Amino acid sequence: MDSTSNPLDFRLIPTPKLRPNPWNPNRIPAELLGKLRAAIAERGMLGTLLVRPREDHFEVVDGEHRLRIARELGLTEVPCLVVPLSDTEAKIKTLQLNGLRGENDPELLARLLLDLSLDFDMEKLAKELPYDPLDIESSLELLELKDGRGEAGAIEERMAEENRREIFAAVVTPEERAAIEGAISQWRLRQGACLPGSALARICQAFLDRREL
Repeated sequence: MDSTSNPLDFRLIPTPKLRPNPWNPNRIPAELLGKLRAAIAERGMLGTLLVRPREDHFEVVDGEHRLRIARELGLTEVPCLVVPLSDTEAKIKTLQLNGLRGENDPELLARLLLDLSLDFDMEKLAKELPYDPLDIESSLELLELKDGRGEAGAIEERMAEENRREIFAAVVTPEERAAIEGAISQWRLRQGACLPGSALARICQAFLDRREL
């Protein structure tokens, strides 16, 4: 069927007529949710919600967090794309839109952040984007490695470290995260620039060495 016989159905729908679906597994951390709220408050709704028609309302297939924020901000209607979907089709579409958004190429992301850093300081950039200052700084350091700036020996050593780098994650409280980030910053100030993960590893090794003594 061609697009002329099945045109896209865009509508402004009153928020009371919209309901979230009961199966969405997607959760956004409070910090990112706050940034999304600030962006919507400043610029209005970001994109359209994907919804499907039900008997007396529309069910949100994609855009639950934006709908929640719109209601909190007092928006009375939001832009939606209405698509008739079965239960199975709607569930698949939710998972597709949650999980098939792609991943950033580290080098291209770093170059984009570098470009933006010419117009924003680190604090402002972190406020506008879903990254904290440490994430942005780490990304820019990776770009520094790629571009070969700095002393040759140090660059080679850091590139070797990066080539065998692995992702390490831990669940911590906000207070514990603040303590970890503070320790990393202090180490880097005293011992010289290195990637945050390397700084954390060296702090841990220093602690272990001290215990062995």
